[in-house]
Amino acid sequence: GRAQRRDAGFDLFLPPSDSVKSGTTVRLGFMFFPGALVENTAYSYIAAALSDAGFLVVVVNLDPLRLATMMTKKDVLAIMADISAGEKGIAVSEWAVGGHSLGATAAANFIHELNSLTRLVLWGFCQDKEMTYSLREAKVDVLVINASNDAFYCRAKENGLFDEMKLSLPPEEENAKTSSNNGGITVFKLIEGGNHSGFAHYGPQMFPLKDGERTMTLDE
Repeated sequence: GRAQRRDAGFDLFLPPSDSVKSGTTVRLGFMFFPGALVENTAYSYIAAALSDAGFLVVVVNLDPLRLATMMTKKDVLAIMADISAGEKGIAVSEWAVGGHSLGATAAANFIHELNSLTRLVLWGFCQDKEMTYSLREAKVDVLVINASNDAFYCRAKENGLFDEMKLSLPPEEENAKTSSNNGGITVFKLIEGGNHSGFAHYGPQMFPLKDGERTMTLDE
């Protein structure tokens, strides 16, 4: 990944292509919001890998409080504008947003608030009691990635909150063709052997719930 710090508020990772430089246009940008209390640099490894795959990736710096849900849609639009501003700016044809845990909650909020966003990626997102809205009929394509040993995921599966959360998202891909939904679809993926903290490079997660044990390496 080609990391370039553009502002104290975010880290920018550019694709390795020589054609992606200041003053050019990229097809897809991905803005990512870290989990609660997690430093933005903990996601640098995966952000670099995504940029190597051809995406422009922005990892938001949430210091000092590190709570993504305190951001507003105005903050999100300001970052997008900053990246594309001026002769040296990089224009982005389409933006996707995503996040990890509480950062995923924030990303879902912004999808709900900003009609221009149609792609959502949720990591370690298995329940959200704070969602007072539904994306069921939204024209949004959603990717939800959880890990089998994530303590939050396991608890949500046991108490039914995961299934409740699924009803707030567009129908799953196999059900979309048979439903009356004219919006997007949701794809669910499960990483066998992964845990909650394995979505980034930081220490064991002990609060607010002790995480499960990871049976795979971070690189895997």
